[in-house]
Amino acid sequence: MILYDFACAGGHTFESWFASSAAYDRMVEKQAVLCPVCGSTQVKKSLSVPKIAKKRDACGVRDERDSSSVSARDASSDATPGGVPDLRSEHDVRLREAMGMVRRVIEEKCDYVGQGFAEEARKIHYGEVEPRPVYGEASPQECDSLREEGIEFASLPWLVENA
Repeated sequence: MILYDFACAGGHTFESWFASSAAYDRMVEKQAVLCPVCGSTQVKKSLSVPKIAKKRDACGVRDERDSSSVSARDASSDATPGGVPDLRSEHDVRLREAMGMVRRVIEEKCDYVGQGFAEEARKIHYGEVEPRPVYGEASPQECDSLREEGIEFASLPWLVENA
């Protein structure tokens, strides 16, 4: 695994893990590296602080006097006792960022119809109102009914902001 730091055209900075530098190259070629804040595909690798292990004495004990070569990531709370990043935590952070970005786009581009989602989706589907993107809440039973009628929609997890 390899960790790269990035900056997007919008000035946001972030980092991402890749299986290898070749995997990174393939994703950049496909424009699949996205800023988790704004979704921009115009990203560039930025300078990364190398992670350099502390010196050890002959017995394998770290020399705590030499801390100048240790990156800030060494002190990360996302690290396991052996100093290896906990990828599940990193994955969770990235997933929450992506879900937050999806939520912001939906809120910006769609009309909120609240508890009347199923009814409004039907009106749009049957041509009773002008088609437009909407979002809101629907019970599991309402979702089942919409599916049975062939009305296309997606159920998404809706994380509370700053949770």
